Amino acid sequence: MGRFRNRLGTSRLSRILILIGSLSALVVAAPIPAEAATGTIIVSGTVSCQWNPVAGVYVESGGGGSGWADWNVVDAGHTNIATYQAKIHNTTLPTNIRLHVGCGGSPSAWWSDNRTGSTSRAGGPLTGSAVLNAVCNEGTVQPPPGDNQRCWFGYASAAAAWAIRHLSGTGSIHAISGDVIGNNPAVRTNWSGYCLVFAVAAYWSSGLSNVSPIVSTNAADMYNTYNAAGLVHSASEAPPVGALAFYPSLGGPQGHIGISIGEGYVISATETTNPPVWPQRYNTFGSGQYMGWAYPSTAFR
Repeated sequence: MGRFRNRLGTSRLSRILILIGSLSALVVAAPIPAEAATGTIIVSGTVSCQWNPVAGVYVESGGGGSGWADWNVVDAGHTNIATYQAKIHNTTLPTNIRLHVGCGGSPSAWWSDNRTGSTSRAGGPLTGSAVLNAVCNEGTVQPPPGDNQRCWFGYASAAAAWAIRHLSGTGSIHAISGDVIGNNPAVRTNWSGYCLVFAVAAYWSSGLSNVSPIVSTNAADMYNTYNAAGLVHSASEAPPVGALAFYPSLGGPQGHIGISIGEGYVISATETTNPPVWPQRYNTFGSGQYMGWAYPSTAFR
């Protein structure tokens, strides 16, 4: 910035039940009112792992009807992010939902089972179909068997998927149909020099209409504002999927910013590559210039 400015397959995955255990006992279900109805809902969205390929998605419904989701990785070169959809039949509404995301291994033998919390604590129980995105951090050391909460609801994985879709075609050169870019018409011609616009558009285009109440006009000020608020995490670790990666002194006084896609990579809009949207290792945008990461302050519930 500044002037630097496929479905892989669906399976019943019976062996995963050993890892997941007694799923029905895990959901924190809200009391069901007397007038509760039984119905069918569709739960869909984008999920991600930090270091490993997505190996499966299980949708757990407190009202019954839990089941496996159909899923597809967003890109053959980025198998750690996937879209999913599950039809939950004969569930008592409203119902609370938890997602289980398999990271690594195979569809029949996950390397790790990672779950979200219950929607009872994140927006409340569902009364109908919903989009639920989740980002997971399974770590690099295989966790012990069992069900563990290492995933969170939010738009981060969807924002990362948006960035990946802009690595090829005309989207890697300029904004395309469906991109929400605010009052920045110049990016309809070229992303070059508009790293902050690209990073913000990843969230705006993925369902979060206001990326943060403290968005600044350039990447360096964005970093300073987040850092002053205590929202910037250590520069000694790779940024998680969907996080904003900060390089406040790179390329001039306006700095640089990108979107993490996991596995140690960050996508950003630069002036030094052709096309301008380009992936790089998070710590190679200039020696020692990576200063940490943060999620947009309203991204996670």
